[in-house]
Amino acid sequence: MDTIHLALEKVRSGKMSNRKVEIVYDIATKTLNRHLSGQVSKPGHLGRYERILGDDLENVLSQRIIQMQLTMFAVFGLQQVTNISLHTT
Repeated sequence: MDTIHLALEKVRSGKMSNRKVEIVYDIATKTLNRHLSGQVSKPGHLGRYERILGDDLENVLSQRIIQMQLTMFAVFGLQQVTNISLHTT
């Protein structure tokens, strides 16, 4: 079960207040309110766009992107990286 569903379950069961759920699960107020009021017709979908990747592949890709960000990948443009690699040899 993903985060938004856990958060909604806590609020609907009365175990947590909206504000506490927003803080604990890091969910925006408007997002939580839209889900609670039933304004989200297909949770997990972005409007008319359908996901192409499965959950497993999307999670692997997300983790790889995060790893690349943590190593400062793409801070420089391609030309700058080429220049740096030429000067270090």
